[in-house]
Amino acid sequence: MSAETELEAVRDQLTKAEAEIRHLRRTIVALREQLEEQRAAQQLNQSDALRPHQQENRQLQGTIAALREQLE
Repeated sequence: MSAETELEAVRDQLTKAEAEIRHLRRTIVALREQLEEQRAAQQLNQSDALRPHQQENRQLQGTIAALREQLE
């Protein structure tokens, strides 16, 4: 194999490696975005799940306060 052929083969490998690196970087960015979307959705779901319990808690606190007033 001549030096030029070897150099060309190395350049081809380098070009392929650079393309793979670009692909992997885009994949990482996409995965990060997906993870952030999932986190945001999870936080929203948790907030939605807590809302009825928070309302019930406020109602119970109001009931307790009213009962205390009646006892006094």
